Amino acid sequence: MARRLLSGSAVLRRPRARVLVVEDHDETRDVVAMLLRTEGYEVVLAPDGDAAVAAAHASRPQIAIVDIFLPRKDGVAVIEELVRDLPSLAIIAVSADTREDRLGALMRARSAGAHLTLRKPLEPWVLLKAVESASGSVRTA
Repeated sequence: MARRLLSGSAVLRRPRARVLVVEDHDETRDVVAMLLRTEGYEVVLAPDGDAAVAAAHASRPQIAIVDIFLPRKDGVAVIEELVRDLPSLAIIAVSADTREDRLGALMRARSAGAHLTLRKPLEPWVLLKAVESASGSVRTA
């Protein structure tokens, strides 16, 4: 359990969730990871769909942020697999483009089991609110 000293007395601080960030764009993945780590979250990274599934099974995150358009396995397929294998995982799906086909992908992600969907570019405060909301809605298997 994390402890923080405040004016000479110990204050218990609830540990933050482990978050899997699935993003093929290196800079975006690194910025999201830095933001989450700064807020005290433990972060696991995956650059593609296959790596995402393997990382999720190995690290057992409480939350996954999944880009929809990924190499090797698309985000909707990743979400379907994670929902099946890790039913307590809260999933946030993200996509950059607002063209109609991309909006359809976010709707498919929601149908596949994503709890929340966000459009990129991600505003830091919006992402943090979504992660905070997801951590409060983590289901028990």
